[in-house]
Amino acid sequence: MIGAKFINTRMEAAKFIESNLTDALFQESNRAGLSFHNAVLIRSHFTEPPQNMKFMNTDLYGNDWKNEDIVNHTFSQQTNTVINTRFSNSTFSEIDSKQLVIDGGAERVVRKNIAFHTFLTKSIERFLG
Repeated sequence: MIGAKFINTRMEAAKFIESNLTDALFQESNRAGLSFHNAVLIRSHFTEPPQNMKFMNTDLYGNDWKNEDIVNHTFSQQTNTVINTRFSNSTFSEIDSKQLVIDGGAERVVRKNIAFHTFLTKSIERFLG
């Protein structure tokens, strides 16, 4: 959906999951309750501020909104949900670290697999050579 144009569109509570909306235009559309999950909104253009929207693992790089428009904006007691999101200026929102490897375990496993692969390759070369 790169370059999609949503003009005077009724979009309330729509969900964009794993959508590429690079260079999309959202003009005078009802955006209340929109959800973006694993979505790309690079250089997207919105003519109105976000209202009760959800941004989960979303890339907002280069779009119209400033960080404070998204994080601090309230509309009739409705706030936006923003997790694991890159803002327009390349900074990041709150990162949910529950699923992240933070103990270095993944790096040890990768190193061990590379070392084993190297050992196995050299052993086969010696055997054949």
